[in-house]
Amino acid sequence: MNGVPLGGFFALEIPDADGGILQSWSEGRHVACFVNARSALAALIAAERPRAVWLPAFLCGALADAVPAALRRYYPVGPTLTPEVSALGNVQSGDMLIGINYFSYPPAADFIDFVAASPDVLFVEDCAHCLAPESPGWGGWRLFSPRKLLGVADGGILVAMRSGLQVPQPKIMGKFPESQWLAPLLRFEDESQGLAGIWHVANQDKEAAMTVSDVAMTRLSHSLLALTDPKPLIQRRMTNFLTLEAELSPLLLSLGRRSGDAPFAFPIKLKENRRDEVLKRLHDQRIYAAVHWRDLPSPVEHFSAEHRLARELISLPCDHRYRAEDMSRIIQVVVGALA
Repeated sequence: MNGVPLGGFFALEIPDADGGILQSWSEGRHVACFVNARSALAALIAAERPRAVWLPAFLCGALADAVPAALRRYYPVGPTLTPEVSALGNVQSGDMLIGINYFSYPPAADFIDFVAASPDVLFVEDCAHCLAPESPGWGGWRLFSPRKLLGVADGGILVAMRSGLQVPQPKIMGKFPESQWLAPLLRFEDESQGLAGIWHVANQDKEAAMTVSDVAMTRLSHSLLALTDPKPLIQRRMTNFLTLEAELSPLLLSLGRRSGDAPFAFPIKLKENRRDEVLKRLHDQRIYAAVHWRDLPSPVEHFSAEHRLARELISLPCDHRYRAEDMSRIIQVVVGALA
């Protein structure tokens, strides 16, 4: 071999950058960039070897998939989506506890006090919903899933938030990065957004193929995260949230939002017998509201409040892609569906 190839066609070129959202999340700390968050969490569990891993009862099944079945323990968060500290008496030194900043909001003060009083527990702060989490946060590690927040195809970013903590690194690059990028590119190229049947199916296929692995995040996602300034995204999300709140506040799941928080979505809580009807009306109008989460992995017989909430919530989009007229359309459809 005489070095790298010279000449020929040009690969995709992206300006060099060292900052953006990636820098705002890591703030210069040790960081690892896996293909998805479940892979980053699985690698951390393998490296730290906890006795047990405690998971909130209200969570995405993919997060539970990262934890070996023999290690899984669940704890309640109830209808307010904050850990019930009174139920954490069995958490022991050397255990790992995963906490979720639901819809971008941190847990209640009594849980933060529990963290401070438990220095020998390994706390992981799930920031999958957080575009701009409060610093320095409460966990020893932070876990991000950027494709749920902006236009990158993949990524599970693990940040060590305390001095002396390490992060395990992915071991291989993906062999087929185009498989991650097909759906986002199809939607990007569909300027009129009229081909949803194509890019939606492609995205479903991509998500279904996601596994726990030692694969790194694609270079393209990494570069875009380093280039993207989070400030205008945060401001647009806040503005859109307030527009929805002005008309839909009686439906809002109140989680103690603070004025500076960057919303993940606008979560509304409906009666069980109306939720799916309203969701269908939104989807029929091409408003792709989400459900977080439809099928919880926690046992329903022990966590009925969390499973009930999973049948009541709709996450209305209010992210930075949209403007005031889009929020007005969402309001009109929701109010009409409930009339």
